[in-house]
Amino acid sequence: MKLYWCPETRANRVVWMLEELGVDYETVYVDIFKPARSAEFLAVSPMGKVPALDDGEVRMCDSSAICLYLADRYAPGELAPALDDPDRGCFLQWMTFAPGVVEPAVTEMLGGPAGDSRANGWGDFDRMVKTWEQGLGGNPWILGERFTAADVMLGATGVLFQRFKLFRGHPALSDYIARCERREAFQRALAVDRAGPRSLPARVQALAMGAAASMVWVRKPAYRLLDRLRRRRR
Repeated sequence: MKLYWCPETRANRVVWMLEELGVDYETVYVDIFKPARSAEFLAVSPMGKVPALDDGEVRMCDSSAICLYLADRYAPGELAPALDDPDRGCFLQWMTFAPGVVEPAVTEMLGGPAGDSRANGWGDFDRMVKTWEQGLGGNPWILGERFTAADVMLGATGVLFQRFKLFRGHPALSDYIARCERREAFQRALAVDRAGPRSLPARVQALAMGAAASMVWVRKPAYRLLDRLRRRRR
């Protein structure tokens, strides 16, 4: 199994998922700051984005889809509720909540003027946080006592945005994210990320994120810098 990957990207969700599963895999580094993409990689990820997974006859991209596939194939009934499990619908909802709601709500809040919360599928930042808190409902995981791939998606996203201190005043979310960070599989995935190569633009991005995380007044300028860096690589 090959995972096309780059440190400090959405690919870390899949690394965490693979570590939870305990399956053998190989990481193939992709420098996302360089426009060139190999034909081999583009055959798996036509958009040239990470993560992308090559698992024998299965080739796919998108972190939520990959995590769902891995859970269903390698831990059915454990990290993914079975198709006839009453929790399956709720599980699918939360599997897509991170990319479909959390990410755009945070991007909107950090990067520019607010849109129309009635028209936006993600509503707005405050509604997103409230919905996430209600979903947890005082439980350790999003499906209650049961840790699933949905917690990988939500937890990895929460760890990223926790750097910006976005969840101050929301102890339920902060505690949830801390529980995710304490998982042994998460720590192994973090070690994979830290050991990975970093180009100069990647190091600049890390510095910008660090500044944005430590100083409230620099968050929006730093986020705009990150956006420009991303646009330049396209």
